[in-house]
Amino acid sequence: MDVESRVIETNRPITDLDVPDADIVMATWWETAEWVAKLSPSQGRKVYFLEHYEAFDYVPKA
Repeated sequence: MDVESRVIETNRPITDLDVPDADIVMATWWETAEWVAKLSPSQGRKVYFLEHYEAFDYVPKA
């Protein structure tokens, strides 16, 4: 399967410029879920992949 991949070399929020237009855009961590939620609709339908409940003391629960 020919799938484009990109590596963001710095620790910063993902923006529309980082993500090509797509059908879906997936977050895999609470912080990336906040970034994905702010992307434009053209970047894709927002999906949050939740493998298990991670309620660490340092993670915002709201």
